[in-house]
Amino acid sequence: MEKKKTRRANGEGSIWEDKKHNRWIGQYTTANGKRKTIYAKSQQEVQAKIQKKLVSIRENKYIDRSKLTINDVMEIMLEEIEKANIVNENTLLRKKKAGEIISKMYIANMPIQQVNPAQINDCLLDLANYSNSYISKIHMLLGNIFNKAMLLGIIDKNPFSIKGNIIKPRSRKPDKKIDALTLEEEQAFRQQLAKKDYKYKDVFYVLLETGMRIGEVLALKRSDIDFNNNIIHVRRTLTKDKNDKIKLGDKTKTYAGMRDVPLSNFLKGILKKNNSFDFLFLLPDGRIYSSTEQLTVIANVL
Repeated sequence: MEKKKTRRANGEGSIWEDKKHNRWIGQYTTANGKRKTIYAKSQQEVQAKIQKKLVSIRENKYIDRSKLTINDVMEIMLEEIEKANIVNENTLLRKKKAGEIISKMYIANMPIQQVNPAQINDCLLDLANYSNSYISKIHMLLGNIFNKAMLLGIIDKNPFSIKGNIIKPRSRKPDKKIDALTLEEEQAFRQQLAKKDYKYKDVFYVLLETGMRIGEVLALKRSDIDFNNNIIHVRRTLTKDKNDKIKLGDKTKTYAGMRDVPLSNFLKGILKKNNSFDFLFLLPDGRIYSSTEQLTVIANVL
């Protein structure tokens, strides 16, 4: 390697050009006397990085990245995602729940530099008792953690980026198959609803007539119903915040979920009832339905 040294003042490190690999290299000394090396595309970038490291050392904020564990990098990444507000609270909650599984792996507290593909696969193979959906979430999050470590300059390559390097196991549990009601089943359901004054009868009628999700139905406001044009405006859903508590979302589950659905004459009669609340469906004490209460709605079919 051809070196072109740039002299620096004592304690400021040294910089040289690596023409063979078309990059610049810098070195500095940590508070405990260890020599550290950094790389950049230009001399100015290396100088800036060294200066930043030296300031951190002088202010006792320096972190030896070679010692950062998988849990450490995951915490940094999730904190950045939360502060950047780039995902909704429910998505952040799902990431944190997947992170709880990762934090229990034996590799979680190892320096991420020292973790090898065999160890990663060993931990992933223990996930076979989870659903395929959950395995995918954990596999993706772990891959993102290693990618973050690469962006932080802790590792050179993300083992997940090499095809066939990391295994995603298949769940031992069969995937749940969700079938829509047949016409005969729907007719039988409607006949049963008509026989009694079920507590959630109106909710079920809206579900049957519109095909909306349960969270969307329970988040409907009276202002969402256009009786003149026979339209229901679907604009929000019940969701969860970062603390796993049900709240009223300000949008639907996906962007495509923002839609208008036809309002049948049958539903018009149902939705015109009980005009004393802003929301169409609330608990007797005026609260929105919690996740448990949503399940109760679905369970109390017959």
